[in-house]
Amino acid sequence: MITYSSIAEKSSSNSSSNVVVVIVVVVVVVVVVVVVVVVVVVVVVVVEKVVVVAVKAVLTILVTRSSSSSSSSSRKVVVVVLVVVVVVVVVVVVVVVTIVEVEVLEVVAIATELAVVIVAIVVVAAAIVVVVIVLVIIVVIVVVVVAAVVALIVVVVVVVVVVVVVVVVVVVVVVVAAAAVV
Repeated sequence: MITYSSIAEKSSSNSSSNVVVVIVVVVVVVVVVVVVVVVVVVVVVVVEKVVVVAVKAVLTILVTRSSSSSSSSSRKVVVVVLVVVVVVVVVVVVVVVTIVEVEVLEVVAIATELAVVIVAIVVVAAAIVVVVIVLVIIVVIVVVVVAAVVALIVVVVVVVVVVVVVVVVVVVVVVVAAAAVV
């Protein structure tokens, strides 16, 4: 049989499991972003080292060849090697940046959606808290008003009883006095 308490237990367990799911997804997104950033940094550092080493090697070869007054064909080979290295590095950088950019955009989109969901949950929770506070204030006001009305009724009843007693006493005194006079 379904009761209100079982429904409340199910809804509270669903909301707590939803919070756990949101926390897990946020942690996963943060881990993915950190991994992507680390991969990008490592790739950029490696590419930079390769370019520096290649340029140093080419410059060393050029300086060595020019000082030993070698033929122009060896210089052409060095220039071709330098151009090939630069082209390969540029292609690798473009490919890595394109892949990382797509992954980063996906992660940013997921993180944005999660942020919107979290903000919506916080706003709804705040609205629920405000509604509960307003309801508590209304209940307190109603209780105070009812207590004041009950106190007023008690005071009126006491005053009426006192007036009736006084009137009865006065009537009795008058009757007794009249009887004594007669």
